[in-house]
Amino acid sequence: MKSFSTFLSIVIVMFVAHGHSAHLKHEKLCARPNEIYLSCGSACGIYTCADVLRNRLQQQIFCTQQCITGCFCKNELVRGPNGNCIPKHACPTSG
Repeated sequence: MKSFSTFLSIVIVMFVAHGHSAHLKHEKLCARPNEIYLSCGSACGIYTCADVLRNRLQQQIFCTQQCITGCFCKNELVRGPNGNCIPKHACPTSG
């Protein structure tokens, strides 16, 4: 029984270590400030300054319910014209 618990401990350590290294690998993929890697991010929502402008003009934003893998802006930030994550209020007021 001791050998099984030792084996199980080794498997758990390897699993945790792999998950941690995979997380670090993805963090390196998100090279811009204020980005986070998501394996299942939403395709819906306000994610760019263009979306913010459409929302201000009360134009409908269409989207699909699906997972998108990649780098997303953190904490209510949106992609600015240069691709960096910025606060919504910093977006240009016209296209």
